[in-house]
Amino acid sequence: MANEDALSQEDIDALIESMETDGPSSPVGPLSNAERELIGEYHKLMSDASATALSVMLGQTFQSAPEALQEFESLTEMDEPFGGEEKLLVAAQFSQGIDLMSILVLPVTQARLITSLIVTDGAGAEGEPLNDLEQEAFQEVMKQMLEAASTSLGSLVNAPVACAPPLVSVYNAEQLAAVAPSLISDHLIRLDTAYQSDQGLAFHLCELLVSGEIRGQLTKVLGPPASGASQAAGAVRSQEAGEPFMESPQSEQAKSPYMASDPVTVQPVQFQSMDNQPNFYGEANRNLELVMDVTLCLTVELGKTEVSIKEVLEMSRGSVIELDRIAGEPVDLLANGKLIAKGEVVVIEDNFGLRITSIVSPADRLRGL
Repeated sequence: MANEDALSQEDIDALIESMETDGPSSPVGPLSNAERELIGEYHKLMSDASATALSVMLGQTFQSAPEALQEFESLTEMDEPFGGEEKLLVAAQFSQGIDLMSILVLPVTQARLITSLIVTDGAGAEGEPLNDLEQEAFQEVMKQMLEAASTSLGSLVNAPVACAPPLVSVYNAEQLAAVAPSLISDHLIRLDTAYQSDQGLAFHLCELLVSGEIRGQLTKVLGPPASGASQAAGAVRSQEAGEPFMESPQSEQAKSPYMASDPVTVQPVQFQSMDNQPNFYGEANRNLELVMDVTLCLTVELGKTEVSIKEVLEMSRGSVIELDRIAGEPVDLLANGKLIAKGEVVVIEDNFGLRITSIVSPADRLRGL
């Protein structure tokens, strides 16, 4: 990989500054069983979300298989991931909801295998560093995977989670020390995941985390681990559904010493009734209920462009039309040709769907219709 693709000093300084804290916020040393379960829940959520994003981008149905968690006292005690192969290092900084640095490692050969499904022309030769086109495609794949993982992670910590655009560079000791200096000497966690598509494409991804950081962040947003990640995540889901979370007698005995001794009472969430809300549309629109059953045509618009009649006549099977929209940008949802929302494309079994990420206000929607 060319030298200009390595992290700049400004990128390195920004990453190191984002990782600095006022002092240690979490314990070090071996994980308890409850902490291992909690991090295992994180691992599964991230892997499943990444597989879904890969399925959408690459046009193949991917399944993820998280492997057992491994922990090491320091980086020197761990065997180098994919030893003997040239590797890529992807530095992902999560923020807004959870403050966590994740280091992803992937062999160049497997990265080229993934990008070959996107870059059909101009692919580099086997054994050579990724060229500019392949690097751009690979970075976009990682960006989409991390964005999907952020959304899934938000369901675990019960708060919106965002991830900065990943920084991709060659994996070596110098780069690793630059982007994640605490990984060199601190207690660390290694999470490996195998991905397999229905068309035979397979690759492995290795994630390295500082033990103290992920333990501190997960316990900060979820509270100290009780009897495992399943109960911690279950409590969040029960509260979202308005159901009380009941702790079993066995879980009381399985509590980690790391948990506070005082019991925590979890109450169901009380939502305001929607039955007696004022008429949003006002007196002038009091007869709007008469047209509530009118059918509208919903359209998802990926993008648009302008071409000449000559270009239309020259089109043939395999022609590519460039749209006025960047890859990964939210698509438009139109009702009778009027914009009502934006969202991201998802796969639901064998069909495409749209997950709404932002929506036009009811007043603007009404005026548009």
